[in-house]
Amino acid sequence: MTILRTRLAAGLGTGAAAAFALALAAGSATAAPDSTKWHFDDSGLMGEWTFTTSITDTTPKVGDEITIANTLTHTKVDRYVYKVKQVVPQCLDFVKATGSGTIASTQDKTGTADSYVLVNAPTGGWRIDGASSSLVKVNVTYKVTEDCATGNAQQTVMHMSGSTIGDQNFNNPISFTVAKPTPPGGGDGGTGDGDGDGDGDGGGNNGGDGSTGGGNNGGGTGSLDTGSLGNLFG
Repeated sequence: MTILRTRLAAGLGTGAAAAFALALAAGSATAAPDSTKWHFDDSGLMGEWTFTTSITDTTPKVGDEITIANTLTHTKVDRYVYKVKQVVPQCLDFVKATGSGTIASTQDKTGTADSYVLVNAPTGGWRIDGASSSLVKVNVTYKVTEDCATGNAQQTVMHMSGSTIGDQNFNNPISFTVAKPTPPGGGDGGTGDGDGDGDGDGGGNNGGDGSTGGGNNGGGTGSLDTGSLGNLFG
């Protein structure tokens, strides 16, 4: 048994990988999709499994929906996939599961201590007829809750069961990070005693003796009842 792993950076893939990344990015101008791929060699049975896990956004916000997709192929015909399990953080809420084939049942355990979604194939499994002709794909959509907003990377991995391979708990994670909420800013609005015009209060006896009808405007010597200002009051 040989496992080989590769990483597909968002936007750098070719062929199907690039098309998948473009399709995912089309839903959101700020989405940052990512993929990881690995291979599993059937020792003594000839042929090789290829698994790809993709995520529509590695930096979602609280309230966003993200889709985690698992794609499974084999180089030989008559290979079958019986179930796909996504182990995810507790902070994700299950929305829906879709796939390239009929889904017999879905078990939602998100939010629990184990936190996973198990997608089961019909009796007999999903059939793969060689890498060039068919594949199995399972997509699970989740809603991001406030509990995800830790600022730390959170991982999801795939488990599966198939012919010639049995039950496999692969540790090939893909991660996402939800930023911590920004605390509200602001101050006390100021505590000064002035009237806000920057030139002193000027009223009553603050800065004057109160005998000239309005004071001397912050300690100045000009009176409001003389000169051009006095004409404003007749």
